[in-house]
Amino acid sequence: GVGPDERVGLAVERSTGLVAALIGIMRSGAAYVPLDPSYPADRLAHMIKDSRITRVVTDAATRQTLAGLLEGLDTVL
Repeated sequence: GVGPDERVGLAVERSTGLVAALIGIMRSGAAYVPLDPSYPADRLAHMIKDSRITRVVTDAATRQTLAGLLEGLDTVL
């Protein structure tokens, strides 16, 4: 459901899943916004608001860690 000129948040630990998510986002024509789970919550909230993302690709551990910040966003595991 993602298309060209959309921004997708990417909050995934470094793994093969990260590479797969990057390829999928780029093949869809969308841009990715890297959301490093180790960043402070205020910084991540600003990045999400400033980039106007509506979708975030995440893994289970990161989703649980960032639950408050990802509330209201469409998350894909």
